[in-house]
Amino acid sequence: MTDVEKANDQKTNDESYADTQKRETVEEWLAIRKRAGLEIDPAIAEIMWTHGLTLDPYGVRSDLPEELRQIGRVYFARAPGSDIWVSFGDLPDVTCKALWKRPETRPKTFVDDMPAEIQEAWRKCVEARSKHPESSPKLKQ
Repeated sequence: MTDVEKANDQKTNDESYADTQKRETVEEWLAIRKRAGLEIDPAIAEIMWTHGLTLDPYGVRSDLPEELRQIGRVYFARAPGSDIWVSFGDLPDVTCKALWKRPETRPKTFVDDMPAEIQEAWRKCVEARSKHPESSPKLKQ
């Protein structure tokens, strides 16, 4: 093996080692969030959302294929006073379900910003349509 081949081989090994170290560091970082999620009380947790990659809410997966890089709302919670935000996907099911029941996790609609009487009229309209779907306008195929 020539010196150039040895150097290239060593470089490949070094990169593999660096990739392994980076992956282990990311896995440790994610494990910290999962452990923190076990301590979150959904009754008093702080909640926030932002737009991000739905399959990589923390933005740490460099191996995520392009076709899986979809943007959407990603929700996070943390215990009061904590600096560790935990993705809803990393929370225990019971905690996540309880957080989804809180009003601040429900997406706002354009109707929410309208006066109360218009909101009520809108809700009645939606309710009536759900009871009689045959009367709703049909979309052209």
